[in-house]
Amino acid sequence: MDSSKTLFVDKYPKLTGHAGKNREKIMKKDQEQQVKGILILAYVKHIRANKDKDWSKHLDTEDLNLVRGCVLASSWYPFDSFIRMGNAVFKEIADSKLDKVREFGRLDIDNFLKIYRKILVPGDPAGSLIKFIDLIKIHMEADVDIKIIIIGPDFVRYKISAPPEIVEERLLEAFCYQIAGSAEGISIRVGADNVFTKTDQKDGEYETLIRWE
Repeated sequence: MDSSKTLFVDKYPKLTGHAGKNREKIMKKDQEQQVKGILILAYVKHIRANKDKDWSKHLDTEDLNLVRGCVLASSWYPFDSFIRMGNAVFKEIADSKLDKVREFGRLDIDNFLKIYRKILVPGDPAGSLIKFIDLIKIHMEADVDIKIIIIGPDFVRYKISAPPEIVEERLLEAFCYQIAGSAEGISIRVGADNVFTKTDQKDGEYETLIRWE
């Protein structure tokens, strides 16, 4: 055998039939799930600002080290830390209330826009929201599906889903409300009036309608 050639063995050999349909899913689960720092900076901010809370009830040593350290918007961090931080803020700061989570999303979008202000298209809420959803997807390498369903002249409908073994249902719902609040904030900043959002669970997924005038 020519030793100058490297023998490559595909860990995921080509499959056929039912097994072939699951190949991509198997590969994805085997990969490390992670998010960019921009998605956890708001959580870190709330945790740092509330030192009176016992965050160790929700966070492990790795999470607490991240909170105490320097979180970079462009760096990758463990998806599990993202989930635990979101859960901690949801329970300790929002008191497990979805309306509070939505308000956090509306206010915390300012930190996001300090870096990604170019997603704002004056007079075009739909265009701005499309860019926002695309950025969330780009900055999250995890088994979480976020997609726009339909776009109208004065509304956008999108859905978010994730397997329960990846994200607990109640936390997924809270995340959906947070994103809805951020969508409201973006729409208002590009000139939309009377912005309204409604989030419903449907077939294991969460659909959000955001409408404006």
